Amino acid sequence: MQTKHSLFFIVVPLGFEDVAQAELRQRLSILGGELPSIKQSKGGLEVELPLDVGLALNHLLRIPTRILLRLEKFRCRDFPKLYKKAQNYAWAPFLLGRMPKLHVTAKKSRLIHSGRIEEAMVKGLQDYFKGYPPSKALQALGDSTLAPPELYVDFYDDSCQWSLNVSGEPLYFRSSKVERHVMEAPIRENLAAALLALLWQQYKRKDRPTLIDPMGGSGVFLSEAWAMDAPMPRTFAYQFFKKNLSVKIPEAGDSSHFAKFVYRDVDVRAMEAARHNLAPLIEQGLLDLASEDLFAAGKTFAADSKLLIVNPPYGVRLSMGPITLLQLLMALIERYSPSLMGVIIPKDWSEGSDWAKASKLAKQKSYRVVLTRPFQNGGLDVVFVVWEKSSTLPTHAPLT
Repeated sequence: MQTKHSLFFIVVPLGFEDVAQAELRQRLSILGGELPSIKQSKGGLEVELPLDVGLALNHLLRIPTRILLRLEKFRCRDFPKLYKKAQNYAWAPFLLGRMPKLHVTAKKSRLIHSGRIEEAMVKGLQDYFKGYPPSKALQALGDSTLAPPELYVDFYDDSCQWSLNVSGEPLYFRSSKVERHVMEAPIRENLAAALLALLWQQYKRKDRPTLIDPMGGSGVFLSEAWAMDAPMPRTFAYQFFKKNLSVKIPEAGDSSHFAKFVYRDVDVRAMEAARHNLAPLIEQGLLDLASEDLFAAGKTFAADSKLLIVNPPYGVRLSMGPITLLQLLMALIERYSPSLMGVIIPKDWSEGSDWAKASKLAKQKSYRVVLTRPFQNGGLDVVFVVWEKSSTLPTHAPLT
């Protein structure tokens, strides 16, 4: 007997659809079964999976923002039909007697007024709950959730799609138990996971390298690297569904991709935040944590195999004023000389004379660009650039 499949839409950060799909395929291989067809579009991945498998992905995927379960899709050109559909749909297994938070969009449709669409949906849902009032036990279960369920109502070309957020809070909130200490302008956890995945794709050796973050801030890159294959220790919206769902979550692997983690930052407050956030690494003796100014004179860091990733303060340092890409690249190479180096830079740093000077320095030091990935970080246009140390440089450095 064939298992009934459900349709899921996995929302991912713009510009990282390919690496998110690679992560999805790898996680599905762990869960077992045949690998399904995945439809990739701007900002998301659509895939049909057994319900329990799709829900389990909440625990395992580190790049997406949220996972939506497609509930119903139908053609609709008038408000009475929308009201009737909302009134008659079997909402009880998902909404637990609670009015959902609605997210409405409408494009190229006769029903284009989002306010009136929401009114019709709310009226239909209210009348549904009048006809099928929740039991006291179900109401108590619904009241125990941290937030109301989220229902997405999307009209396009006169078709209405209902989608339920089965993640709850965005997936870049990693834990519901541990309070994270945050510094100014941190990189979001799922973006850090995507950049680490891109960096790791470029690493061709079979050993376990040391991962270095020389401007570590609150420690997001290192905490994401350490937990790269671990299930997330938090609750998700689907766990409050009425249906008795048996969702199996694989245990974390025995080891990280990395043998050791190195944290540096000139800001003592940032180091204290990192000390809190990276406590598991400290407890296991895997973290070398110290306060250090990358641009001050100091010893070179020795290790057999080194990967470096950094989110610099984009040209502003309180101790020395603005910095340039050339200064940054020179300091990173002289201090650490990593095998691979991934750096987030402002888009304007990747253009003009400073880029030319930095590129010349990199070539002199036997580094070549192997990957560039533009994206937005905190509303700013930035580029993730990966340099690889190489003894023989090609005439034209390949870009992807």
